[in-house]
Amino acid sequence: EQEDCVGRFIPLPSPFLGKYANRHCASNNNLLLVGTSIRFRFLRISSTPQPSQYLRYLKDKVSFIGNLTKKPKGCTVYRPYGRGHNDINDARFIETRCPGIAIMEECDHKHFIENHLLKCRLLVLDHNSTTLNVALAANIPTVCFWEDDAWSICRQAQPHFDKLKECKILFHDPVQAAEHVNRVWDDVSAWWNDEKVQQSRREWVGLFALNSRLWWMDWIKILSRL
Repeated sequence: EQEDCVGRFIPLPSPFLGKYANRHCASNNNLLLVGTSIRFRFLRISSTPQPSQYLRYLKDKVSFIGNLTKKPKGCTVYRPYGRGHNDINDARFIETRCPGIAIMEECDHKHFIENHLLKCRLLVLDHNSTTLNVALAANIPTVCFWEDDAWSICRQAQPHFDKLKECKILFHDPVQAAEHVNRVWDDVSAWWNDEKVQQSRREWVGLFALNSRLWWMDWIKILSRL
């Protein structure tokens, strides 16, 4: 279901996500903060923030970093949006306002998932995007924060976002998100592997990040009936 839209929706596993299912294996100490495209122009059809809301988005990013304690802040690597031209250079923005934070080089964006996302100690998302589905499918410890009114979601999905809030995966206040990171940093796996957290993650994946290594079998079964 998608609001009141009428349609015939058939859920099938994503071939893309199937490549990364449960493949997280922390091999570095990075807190990977991933940003998104910042547009100060209106889009005709979009669930992304309005131009004025991106100003808050930038401030929240700086607020999050500023409220990290020494250990997680020292391990933070910022990954700016690299698949297009932003209205603002967010890498330069972070360098100016958060001196000392490592910025991922553009050459590292090509194999970002394999070389960085799957290997980080903790992933932090400051926006609602496909990366969230990749992260939860791959079972990457993930903390999210974004302004509640800035990212539109359908009413059928709201209860599942609420569950992410309950287990402290999702916050709408960057300071609270940073405080949570500070609390769990010394033992991220203890929080992430808590049964309540994992149950919420599995439910999310089953609804929004469905995957299978043998995805093609499901596709053949359904396509043969249509």
